Amino acid sequence: MPSPGNLLALLGVATLTLAGCSSGSGSGSSGTVAAGGGGTLANGKTFTMAIGTDPGNLDPHQTVLSVTRQVDRFLYGRLVEQDADGKIVAGLAEKWEADTSKATFTLRNGITCADGTPLTASDVAANISYIGDAKNKSPLAGLFVAPGTTATGDDAARTVSVTSGAPASFLLVNLAYVPIVCGKGLTDRSQLAKGGGGTGMFTVSEIVPSDHYTFTRRKDFTWGPGDWKSDQPGLPDTVTLKVISNETTAANLLVSGGLNAASIAGPDQDRLAAQKLFHVDSLSPLGMLWFNQAEGHPTAEAPVRHPQGRGQHGAQRGALQDRLVGHLDGSRHDRSAQPGGSLPVRPGAAGGRQLRARQQRRLRRRGEDRQ
Repeated sequence: MPSPGNLLALLGVATLTLAGCSSGSGSGSSGTVAAGGGGTLANGKTFTMAIGTDPGNLDPHQTVLSVTRQVDRFLYGRLVEQDADGKIVAGLAEKWEADTSKATFTLRNGITCADGTPLTASDVAANISYIGDAKNKSPLAGLFVAPGTTATGDDAARTVSVTSGAPASFLLVNLAYVPIVCGKGLTDRSQLAKGGGGTGMFTVSEIVPSDHYTFTRRKDFTWGPGDWKSDQPGLPDTVTLKVISNETTAANLLVSGGLNAASIAGPDQDRLAAQKLFHVDSLSPLGMLWFNQAEGHPTAEAPVRHPQGRGQHGAQRGALQDRLVGHLDGSRHDRSAQPGGSLPVRPGAAGGRQLRARQQRRLRRRGEDRQ
């Protein structure tokens, strides 16, 4: 089974992830197949993957957009990670303890930032306190870090102590989703907007908005996930993320060798499956629904965000649904990224039934394929 590190470039994709093979030059992996595909791991080389839209501002503390968080995974480390089985493993921290209100982390020794400066416990603590401070309006507050959460760092002992702003049954797991940036990025967040101030395995080497993002691997990176070694096999020296909004275009590039990986959710799955490319299937349910609670949006009101039961609340629920639909259909519909949540989602039972029907058809088709 491939290690979490070998899967780093595939994190965040959904439905059907395919890896193409190329026997020629260019961005392919010289005829090798991804781990788990029955081939040989390629060392060095360039790994090229499609992303569906431009990620925009890369500041990891000011976004909940899935494509941006996917891109940031290459650039920013986390205190702890989760392996394929959901087990918490070491990341930037080598040891940790947590209950529902407090957590303590001991950082690995020798962690450095992308510019070579040391990452201190105080830097890490400032990351968490920044998100927990309501004045910073981080959309991660209330998702992974409770509002009012604070943290302190002991640089000599390399320990970070976190006090949650509210009891959290999954405090450790929640903190595992928090990207950690370096101290200079905290004082100058314009660096973060372009992917600077990183603690991750890769650094930004080129950005052409709406076209591609190119990252270079740090050869000194040794801090996770898990028991990590700098000479870990199967790592690319360069990662290029191409912005390709059309799935058919991405599928064509997979077949021709212009891409190494892409997420395909539409009808192109069938013809790609016939090519027998190495792929990973995953279900794509609706997932988490995040509401924009910023002032001026209908979901700023608690009754809109909380599901209403039947009976005496039925009329209220219908009125709120009508209000949401009216907001989405009206001139105030804003499809740009907003602080505090993701893009609005049109409610309605019909849409839910259609989604479930598509999922059921997909499951039936996969079941027939396996028989």
